[in-house]
Amino acid sequence: MSRTVPLSFGAVINSHVNSNFLVNAATTTGLTFGVKAGETIDGVTVTTVGAGTIALADDTADQLVFISAGVLALGSGSFLLYEVTTASGVITVINDKRAAYP
Repeated sequence: MSRTVPLSFGAVINSHVNSNFLVNAATTTGLTFGVKAGETIDGVTVTTVGAGTIALADDTADQLVFISAGVLALGSGSFLLYEVTTASGVITVINDKRAAYP
């Protein structure tokens, strides 16, 4: 199930139901993208990953935010979380790419 959710800081997130690595509106500002803590599952191993932030480039579409080796990473990694677009110094669109497990 997918839904579009306007966020308090002005971006729109295209989201589905999943409680892992939610966008953290308190730490997402300007070109800084923040997510809340979550868990990854790699085969049978569950790993808890803390909340984090990552700096994004300005005026760029389709920046891929991943979890890689337990931290947020741009470009590639083990677990795709979001596809983010920025313009004029702010995040404009966040496409939720997380797996639909709870």
